Amino acid sequence: MLQLDSLTLRVGTRVLIDQQTLRTPHRARIGLIGHNGAGKSSLLRLIRGELSADSGHFGLAGKPVIASMAQETPALECSALDHLLDTNREFRELEKRMAEAPDDANLHTRFNDIEGWSQPAKAAELLAGLGFSQDRQAQPVSALSGGWRMRLNLARALFQASELLLLDEPTNHLDIDAITWLEKVLARYPGTLVLVAHDRAFLDSVCSHVLALDDQQLKLYTGGYSEFERQRAAEIERQSAEQAKTDRKRAHLQSFVDRFKAKASKAKQAQSRVKAMEKLVVSAAVRSRSPLNFNIPSSDKLSTPLVAGSDLTLGYPDADIVRGAHLSLNPGDRVGLLGVNGAGKSTLVKTLVGKLKPKSGTLHPGQNTKMGYFAQEQLDTLRADSVPLAELVRIAPNARELELRNFLGGWGFGADRIDQPITALSGGERARLALSLIAWQKPNLLILDEPTNHLDLDARAALAEALVEFPGALLLVSHDRHLLETTCDQLWSLRGGTLSVWTHALEDWVDDSPRQGSPSATSDNSQKEQRRNRAAQRTQLAPLRKALKSAEGEMEKLQVQLKRIDQSQAEPGYFTDTPLAQQTEDGQARARLLDALDDAEMVWLEASEALEDAS
Repeated sequence: MLQLDSLTLRVGTRVLIDQQTLRTPHRARIGLIGHNGAGKSSLLRLIRGELSADSGHFGLAGKPVIASMAQETPALECSALDHLLDTNREFRELEKRMAEAPDDANLHTRFNDIEGWSQPAKAAELLAGLGFSQDRQAQPVSALSGGWRMRLNLARALFQASELLLLDEPTNHLDIDAITWLEKVLARYPGTLVLVAHDRAFLDSVCSHVLALDDQQLKLYTGGYSEFERQRAAEIERQSAEQAKTDRKRAHLQSFVDRFKAKASKAKQAQSRVKAMEKLVVSAAVRSRSPLNFNIPSSDKLSTPLVAGSDLTLGYPDADIVRGAHLSLNPGDRVGLLGVNGAGKSTLVKTLVGKLKPKSGTLHPGQNTKMGYFAQEQLDTLRADSVPLAELVRIAPNARELELRNFLGGWGFGADRIDQPITALSGGERARLALSLIAWQKPNLLILDEPTNHLDLDARAALAEALVEFPGALLLVSHDRHLLETTCDQLWSLRGGTLSVWTHALEDWVDDSPRQGSPSATSDNSQKEQRRNRAAQRTQLAPLRKALKSAEGEMEKLQVQLKRIDQSQAEPGYFTDTPLAQQTEDGQARARLLDALDDAEMVWLEASEALEDAS
C-alpha cells in the first residue's frame, strides 16, 4: 500500500526521514511508532498529501480512498449525531433530494442500495461505543468539551467508507471501555490502517505490523508492539556495543520479577502482573540506548495507614458522585483505580489530595504521609517564563546545581533541553518535568491521575520501570492497561457511585463493563435477565469475597505480630541479656504465628482461586 523510494522528508531545515525505501503489505494494520518529534505526524501528513517529499518518491498503490481524524472541530450548532451523519455526503444528498421529490423511484432505489435507512442507527451505535449517551449525541457540537470533540472526530473517521484509515493518537480521551471497543472495531476494518499510538496494549491488540521511525530511518516489523520489542531487542543484543549495560538493566528488572513471583499467588490478577512485569525485562534491551532513566525516591518516614477514609460521600454541592466509600492505603500498596469516564475517579483523587472536601464521612492522612500528586492541571503550574532547571531550583534552593542537572538528565533534560523555555517544551516534556518535580520531593504516597497523557512509548516504559522500583505506595488512574498491569497488584472499581475492591484481572473488569446506551444493545428483557444473573452471582460469591477479606485481615494482623517479635530479637543484646525462658517463649510464639500465617495464606489462595473459577 505505502510505497517509498529513496524518500527524504524535511520540515524546515530538519531531516525527519532520510533516503528510505519501503513497501507495506496491502490491508496491513500498521502501528507507526517513534519518540515525540521523530516525524510520525509529518509522515501521516505526507500520506494525506499535505506534504511533499524533498527527494525520492512516495506513492499509494491503487489510489485508495483515505479517511483520517481531524485535529480540530468547528463549534457547530448541529447535534453530534447529525455532524457524524454529515460525513456520509451521498446519504445527506439523497435525503435532501428525496424530500424535494418523494415519489422519485430512482432516488429510493439508490437510498436502499447505500442502506440509507440504517445510517442513523449505525451512527448512533458508533457514538455509543465511544461513550456518547443518547443525551450527549443530541447535544450541539459547540456544547461538547475538547475531549468529546476528539471522540467525535474519531467517530467521523470510522464512519467514512475508506480503503486507507489514518489515526493519530485515537486513544487520547478514551477510557478503558472505549479503547477495548475501538480495538474490536479496528480488527474488523477491511482496508489498510496506519495509526500513531503510545498505548502498547492497544498496539498489541490491533496491529499486524509496526513501522518504527528512529534516527531518520524507517523499518517495518511483523507483529504487534511486544513482538517488535523482541525483534528489536535481538537486533540490539547482536549489534550493540552496550551489551554489558543491557545485561545489567535486564538483571536488575528481572530481580523485581523474581521477587514478585515468589510472593504472587496463582490468582489471575497476580499472574497478569507477572506477565506484564516480564515484558519490562524485554523492554530493557530496547531502552538501553535511551537517555530516559526516571528515578522516584521515597521518604523513609512512614505512617500506617498513609490515608484512611470511612463512610465517605464525595462530590459537589449539587451532586453526590461517590457514596459510602471505605478505603485505606498502606505502605507498599499499589492500587489501580478503574472506572468509566465520569464515574468519579478524579473526584476521589482530588478528595484524597485535599483539593476537595468530603461531603460526609471521615478522611485522615497519616502523620508522616507525604503525597506526590500528578494530574493534567499540574502542567499549568509550570511557569511559562521559566526553564526546567529553574523550576527544580525553586523547590530545591539549597541543592547543588550539578546534582539537579544530573537528576533532570534522567528525565530527558540534557544540556540541550534543561535551559529551554517552558513555552518551547512539548506536551510530553512538560509532563516529564512535572513528574520529575514530584519525584524530587520523595513522596511516600504517589497519586497519579492519567500520567501517560502526552508521553511517548519510551517515556511510558521509563515511567513503568520507575514505578516498579518505587518503594512507596501508589494509587494510579490510567487508561494504559500495560502500565496498570505492570505497576499495580490491587484494583479498585468505581461503578454507580460505589467504590469496591476488584479481585479479578483487569481484562475481566473490561469484559464485565458493557458499553451503555448503544442502540444495538440487548433488549430490555435481556438486560433484566442479565441483571438478575449478576445479582445471583454476587449473592453466590459473597461468602468467598468475605472469606478473602477476612483472610487478608488475618494475614495483616499476623504479619504485624511477627514483625514485633523479629524487631525484638534484632535488638542488640537480645540473645545475651534476655532470659532463656523468654527467648523460648518468643521462639514458640513466632513458630505459632508462622503456622497461622501459612493457614491464612492457604485460605486466601483457595478463596481467590474459587472466585476466579466462579467468575
